[in-house]
Order: sequence, then C-alpha cells, then structure tokens
Amino acid sequence: MRTLAQHIWAAASHKLQYKHEESVPLPLRRSIYRVSALLETVDLEFSRVLEERDEYIRTQLERAAAHDKLDVNIVESILDDVLPAKSKDDGAEDYSELLVDLQHFNIDTRGALQTLLSEHLDAILQADAREVSDKLGGGEEDYDDEPGERLSDRLARGVFYTHVGLTRQALGEKFGEEVVREWLFSRAN
Repeated sequence: MRTLAQHIWAAASHKLQYKHEESVPLPLRRSIYRVSALLETVDLEFSRVLEERDEYIRTQLERAAAHDKLDVNIVESILDDVLPAKSKDDGAEDYSELLVDLQHFNIDTRGALQTLLSEHLDAILQADAREVSDKLGGGEEDYDDEPGERLSDRLARGVFYTHVGLTRQALGEKFGEEVVREWLFSRAN
C-alpha cells in the first residue's frame, strides 16, 4: 500500500521512464527533487488532515448535543449507534448523499435524526426483514447498483438495506414513500 503522493510519483516516473535515479539526466534531477519534496509535503498535510478529522469525530462524540447541525461524520456516528452493525456496508455508505436527503426533509440536527430513527426503528427493521424474506424466497439475482457488498452477502447476514437505505426507509415512513421516492428520482435526474 502506498500514499496518494507515492502513487502520483510512481505514475509520473513511469511516464518519464526514469526507474532509477541514475537514469535521470543531471539537468532534470533538481526539478524532480523539487517535485518529490512537494509530494512529500502533500503526504504530510494529508496525514495531518486525517488526524484532525479523527480528532473532530472524537470531540463530536464527547460533546454531542441534540442541536448540533448534521455533517457526514455526525450522520455516520448516529447511524452506527442506532442501527444494527450488521446492516452497515463499510466503505460504501454514501453519507454525503444521505445528508442532502435529510436536509431536504428538514432533518438537519443530531436530535432530529435521532428522533426520526427512534420513531420508525421498528417499522424499518420489519421492512428490512420482509425484503430479506422476499429476496431469499424469490431466488432473486445477486445484483447491486452501488459499490460495496454483494446482495447475497447481506442477505446471508439477514439484512437487505444498508444504514443509508434504512434511514431513507425512515424518511419514507415519516413523509410517505412516494414523496421520498419522487425526491430521490428528481435528484438523480
């Protein structure tokens, strides 16, 4: 595994066809060293940003208040707390798109999202169980439109919807499935 800067450098050096330092013409070495130094700086800054993000998440969890405005990190944290862990599709959940959906329906604070989920948790989990039963009983194809786990893997764990999907189900419970479906369709087009 390599960093983004290392990947960029590898791609650039491949394009330049300089596999070894000795193969770089002397007049170009200084320029290449400057580029290398810049990429190292990018690596360091990116690492710093990731550390700041991790600290922000820790701080948000410690100082959580119902009136906190939602962001993708807060959304993920709430869904992780409220929804079953087995439903989460690690690395493939699109919290930024879900945040747009939530804001459209005026679910824009930590408290509002927690209320939405707690009021409709039983219904959305029952809907998930029905989908699992229908898909397993109907011999459906193993499809997925989005990156992430295969449907068959989720069904084997007894889940159909991801955390994002369950939250959209809760929006459907609160505002009507047709209203939410129309919103999602209009946003996709």
